[in-house]
Amino acid sequence: MYQHTASYTFSTLNLEPIRGYRKAYDALRFLPRAVRLISSKNINLKRTFHITDRYGHIFGLSGGDLQYPITQQEIRKISPFVVSLEDRRFFHHHGIDPKGVARALVRNVLARKIVQGGSTITQQLVRNTLLTPDRSLTRKLMEMILALLIEKYYSKHEILNLYCQSVYLGGGARGFGTAARLLYRRPLTNLSHDQICGLIGLLRSPSVTYPENSTKDFFSRQRLVMRVISNKTSLPIETKAPKAPSLNPIKVQGAKKPRLSHIIEQIIEREFGDIRSSVKRVTLTLDSKVQKTLDRVLQDASCDENISEASGVILENQTGEILAESSWQKGSESYFSPSFSGKIQPGSTFKTFALLSALEQGYTPQLELDSSPFESSFINDHDNNLWKVRNHAHIYRGRISLKDALIHSDNTVFARLSELLDIKGLLDTYARFRLSSTAGSNPSIVLGAITSGISLLQLASAYRAIARNGVFSEPQLLKFVELNDTVLKLKRPPDTFIADYDLAGTVKRILLGSGLSVGQIAFSGKTGTTSNGSLFAGYTDAISLAIWLGFNKPVNETETKAKTAKRILHDFATRILGYRSKLFSI
Repeated sequence: MYQHTASYTFSTLNLEPIRGYRKAYDALRFLPRAVRLISSKNINLKRTFHITDRYGHIFGLSGGDLQYPITQQEIRKISPFVVSLEDRRFFHHHGIDPKGVARALVRNVLARKIVQGGSTITQQLVRNTLLTPDRSLTRKLMEMILALLIEKYYSKHEILNLYCQSVYLGGGARGFGTAARLLYRRPLTNLSHDQICGLIGLLRSPSVTYPENSTKDFFSRQRLVMRVISNKTSLPIETKAPKAPSLNPIKVQGAKKPRLSHIIEQIIEREFGDIRSSVKRVTLTLDSKVQKTLDRVLQDASCDENISEASGVILENQTGEILAESSWQKGSESYFSPSFSGKIQPGSTFKTFALLSALEQGYTPQLELDSSPFESSFINDHDNNLWKVRNHAHIYRGRISLKDALIHSDNTVFARLSELLDIKGLLDTYARFRLSSTAGSNPSIVLGAITSGISLLQLASAYRAIARNGVFSEPQLLKFVELNDTVLKLKRPPDTFIADYDLAGTVKRILLGSGLSVGQIAFSGKTGTTSNGSLFAGYTDAISLAIWLGFNKPVNETETKAKTAKRILHDFATRILGYRSKLFSI
């Protein structure tokens, strides 16, 4: 259900700085999409909502910035200040102000640097909602084109409304209504003109002038805005220093898991439609204690000199709810997680399902095959040569059973097994466990040869089905979505039998205790090693999990790594047992 959540749908077009014709072309590819959003009057402002774990503990805000709707009364109060300072000719141009552009060009040339942008309010709206703020010629041209288009479909009042709600003002505040509540702890309509000047002063350099960063710079900028607006308008603005305002900023707790915000928004849209503007709070299935423990373990692992990334995901077996999901790179949390993206090579963790397919096709765990160098008679490799397989470190065991081959992770035995199996049946087994589509696959899938890769969530879900004797249900991340006037509960995905109960139980018995033991807790599962990483996928009676370590560089079999996925699992289990022993028992 959620294994494809990597293909996010953003309302913001993430255009990188353009260098060369190729990147310019790539950026312009997004233009038709932006045109559709504008012509359908569907420029969606990203509303922020609170994210909590299953027990109500706050994780933070979606997207990291706080944004509240703004009323018509608030628009009428703030708009004279915004227009007078940012775009005096706003009501007279059609999205681009030629005089403003010419004036900015002259000042920039004289100063020999960019001191004035010349962007209209409409252009700034484009930048806030459709484009990124990078400074490139292509992005600037797109900004101007889209500004002209917005003026065609939106009224001046609508443009002002969208701008006042979307502009970033520092400290995690997006929009004047939000900034008023965070800085002065009152609605925008209750602010004095002097206080509004303080908010307007944040427009130019919010990261510098936000009071949390520099109260001195905030007041200095406020006084400057007061003088400018007093000279340009008839508004009753004092030109002297403002009276001590009730400035008491509230610190915004940004999203602790910013990458989850995009996944959450996509799930909400798929399940309930476009209700983002009404969402106030989302309750996840995550357990903050388990999450913190996994975070610490993977963060420490990612700091190893040989490790590029450490990721993991943990599921509750009974419900399929995701208890924790974490990904770290060199001590910093990753923005894009392998838990939800299909890029990991599974290696030997796929042998478990090859054995199950053999059982389904009438073979027994006692079937003996040769453990010796293998060359296929009909399967080709990527270079179109006959497929050759050998064991790790050239260790061979003679004739051994399929059961022992799984325990010892013997490559050559499983390669021989792949030639015995019906290919359609083999691929069907992997497809039922949501591990692969049948398109473009071949018997080498038994060793984890899968072109597109899989996500850790898919892998953990597949092993959860083994733990449940062939019963599968889609993993679940969301529990509740609280709107302005109601609470929506996500339905628990139904259970489905995807494998024969007895045959899945046989595989489960073979894997029993094959992972590691911590105290009285035994993990069953399978390790996997590739040239670029180390994996473990498995389960206890209560949870299923998948852990992956990505190496800095490809390694050969003679090298040893100080940290492997199995050792990381041991570290996690040891830490979590202290206060959450029920995690490992039903």
